[in-house]
Amino acid sequence: MEKQTFPVGDSKAETSSEMKQQNDCSEEKFVWPWVGLVANIPTEVEKTGRRVGKSGATLRDELTLKGFNPTRVQPTWNFKGHSGFALVEFSKDFEGFERSYESDRHGKRDWE
Repeated sequence: MEKQTFPVGDSKAETSSEMKQQNDCSEEKFVWPWVGLVANIPTEVEKTGRRVGKSGATLRDELTLKGFNPTRVQPTWNFKGHSGFALVEFSKDFEGFERSYESDRHGKRDWE
């Protein structure tokens, strides 16, 4: 199976070698700030039919207790209410991830 490439930009006059030079990038790309998506957050349906779930502050506190180091938690909403998803922003270090895995015995030493 051959890898497909799609042109980026609106100039149709670019040659394939020019496009290749634009796409070849030796720099690593990161999402900043580091963001994770938490799914399957329990929600309930109110009498009005609107879905409700935990607040961002409550989710942040729960993640902190588990050893993570979130800086901000934003639950996402849709027309029905709480969607059961949240975007979690983290600081630039892996300390929280490492502590969480080690506390659950899923760290590097446990796998070895």
